[in-house]
This record gives sequence, C-alpha cells and structure tokens, in this order.
Amino acid sequence: MMLRFLICSVALAATVEASSASPSADGHMSLLQEDVKLYKHEVSRVAKVHSMSAQSYVWAFIALAIFAAAAYYFIVEPALHSHSREVEKNQCISSNARPSFLTSMLMDIDSTEDVDIREHDELEEDTYCLAVALIVRDLHALAGNHADNRPLRYMRLAWTMGMVLLTITMQIAILAGTKAYVTPQQVASIRDSYDEYEQNMYGTHVYLNVNGKHRGVEGHFNAAAFGDLDGDLQAAVCNIPLSQMSFLCLVLGIWSITCTSQIKQAFENFMGLIVFAETIDSMADSLHEEEDGEEEETTEDDHDDVHSCHCDSEVDDGVPMQIIVGLTLPIKVALFVFVFLPDVLTTSYLLWLGSRWLLATNDFGNLLANAVALEFILMFKCLLYHALTSNRNKRDLAHTGIAPAWEKEPAGYAIYFNSLAWAVVACIWVWFYINNQGVLPDYKFDVHGVCSVWLAGQLDPDAAQNQ
Repeated sequence: MMLRFLICSVALAATVEASSASPSADGHMSLLQEDVKLYKHEVSRVAKVHSMSAQSYVWAFIALAIFAAAAYYFIVEPALHSHSREVEKNQCISSNARPSFLTSMLMDIDSTEDVDIREHDELEEDTYCLAVALIVRDLHALAGNHADNRPLRYMRLAWTMGMVLLTITMQIAILAGTKAYVTPQQVASIRDSYDEYEQNMYGTHVYLNVNGKHRGVEGHFNAAAFGDLDGDLQAAVCNIPLSQMSFLCLVLGIWSITCTSQIKQAFENFMGLIVFAETIDSMADSLHEEEDGEEEETTEDDHDDVHSCHCDSEVDDGVPMQIIVGLTLPIKVALFVFVFLPDVLTTSYLLWLGSRWLLATNDFGNLLANAVALEFILMFKCLLYHALTSNRNKRDLAHTGIAPAWEKEPAGYAIYFNSLAWAVVACIWVWFYINNQGVLPDYKFDVHGVCSVWLAGQLDPDAAQNQ
C-alpha cells in the first residue's frame, strides 16, 4: 500500500512540475485534476480497507472472547467439578480406570439418564482405516508369537503400507494436477470477464487491483450500460457464482460439510487410538478379543436406566471382534505421521482448492458437476479400498474395533448434539472463504442487481422484453 502512495505521489508531483513548466498549462489542468481525483480515491480506498480490516479483527476478538467465556462457564467449569467429585469418590481405583477430564467435559458422569453401555467403535471402510486395523492385527500376532507364518505377516504389513503410500501419492497427484491444469484456467477466465464488465459499467472511473484487473470507483456504477454489453459477456458475467450468493453459499456449504465429515472421522479415530487408548509396552497387549453376543451383565432393576448398545460387525458370522485397547508409543507416532496427518492435510487442502474451483466456475450447471467431481477426489481412498482389497482383509477390518473412551454414556446435550460443532465449522469456513477469496480480489458485489433481471429473462424472454 505504501508503494502505491509513493508511486501516486511521484506521478502527481511530476505532473504538477510539467504543467508549470509548459506554456500550455491550461491544457493539462483537466489531466491534473483527474490525477488528483484518482490519488484521493486511492487514499480513501486504502484507508477504508485498513478501517474494515481493523474492525474485523476487533469483532473477531470480541466473538472469540465471548465464545471462550461461554465455553468455560457451561463446559469447562462444570467438568472440573464433576471430574474432581469422581476422583474423590474413586480414590481406591487406579488412575487408568478413572474417567478423564475430557470425558467429564463431554458428559455428566453422575447422570443416570438413558445410559448406554458401549462395547466398541467401528472403523470406516477406506485405506487409512484398513491400515490401522491390519497394522495392529499383524504386529499383535508377531509380538505375541501367535503367527506361524511370520513372513506372510511381514508381507501383509508391507502391502498395507504400500496401500497407504499409493493413496497419498494418488491424492497428491490429483490435487497437483487440479491446481496446475484446471483451476488456473477457470480463475483466468472469470477474472477477464469481470475485468471487462467493470470497464464497461464504470467507464473511466476505474483503477487496477493487485492482479492488474480493473475495478470500478464507488458511486460511478452505470446500470444502464449493461444493455450495451455483448451477449457473451452478459452470459459470462451473470454466471459468476458470486452474482448469486445464496446459491453459492449453499453449494459451498454442502462441499464444506462433505470435507468436515471426513475430518471428523479422522479426528474421532485419532482421539480413540492416540489420545484415549492406553500407551502400552508391547503390541502383544494391544488387542482384546470380544465374542459375538458378549454384553455386560445387568440386573432387572438396571434395565430401566441402562441398555446395551451393540455395535456388532456387519456380518454376524461368529468371528470374534478384536478390540484395540492400547498401542505402543512408536506405533502411535507412526499412525499419526503416516495415517492421520496425511488424511487430514489432503482433505483440508482439497477443501480450500475445491472452494476456489467452485467459486471460479463460470457456469451454474458446471458448478454442480464440479462439486460431484470434487467428491470423487475426496472419496478416492474408499475407491482404492473397494477395488484393491481382498475379501479376507475386508473381513479383518470389519471385525476390528476401537475401545470406547468411556463404557457408560448417559444421555446429555453434548452427547446428542456434539456433531453440530462440525456444522458450525463448515459454516465458518464458507463465511471466511467468501470474505477472503482470491479468485476475484476486491470484488464489488455489483453483478447481482443487473443479472437477476437477465437470468429471469432467460426463463421468460417475453417478460424481460416488457421490462
């Protein structure tokens, strides 16, 4: 910004000096006045941008402070009291058996409202969850000397890691190709269309933005000039997704929820395996066998408040479930680095890249088609799983579960509605990206008004002519 001020100041000073030295100074007065006007506009625009940025930071800080205060008052403080009471009540129980502070934050431990008895949590059907199941199973067999054919176990471990590397490589390759060959053309096309639109709608009252594209000066928009535009330019401009914010927010919201659902899945598995699972000394103790139909015994009086929540595998074939109850520290680190981190990073990058691609799509029909294509890239890990995994390995995954962080789960607000937090994250992303998008920097939101009539005319040409 300061560089622009210096350039404008030097240009203005040079113009003044030239006009004073020239005998035809009167002929340059109009040019000087125009330069002064543009300089003042640039100063006011930059000041306005800085003011809006400062206000945004202030409001963001206030919202964060309110959220932190509410979270502490309604979640953290009650959890502290509940956790301290539970620890005092169970002093004779080992620390591993006591409920953790995170457990106390999610639910009221003392509640008896509609209590579920949880047995295990299932793993999803994709290559990352397959890697978790097979790695733990094979290392458990090798560490506990349960494997008669040890080379076979090592071979399956190598195949599992190969599947993970193939998934990561293919996803990165698809993302890199999309970034290099797809989105640049879309972005360039939509920028050129909006640049030409701004020049025609604002006439000489324009300036250049950071990308060297024209933007109109506020107060000089000429809506009547839209009728003089070429038909192709009208179609190109009116198909800019930002021209119909409600529809764009809907599509971006669906895409954001799709991505956050995958991040939610990875986060829950991460919490179950890395945070809540016990850190053990040997992988021989990593699995607990659970026979089908096994359930915690309850008395008749308990059935009023407690019922069993069975999470049996999809195939009830009598094969016992293997529950992951603990992992060694090196295995936790390895799963974090090679499974959870790549999964979350690729999904997060695809969330940004997909949002950019959708916002740069200069056709509402292709907007929906591109959203479907993005889901194909996102769910590529599931495609590889179903295409390249044998039925035996699929059954091993189906019969592998994660030990729940807590066994008894009473009903409560946090238990019933905790997933809404991810919907809030998706909405925040849509708001943040639209207000910080780099496809059309310094977008003026000056297309919706004139294009609403044009779009209506595409459906009813006679009504458009009467207007």
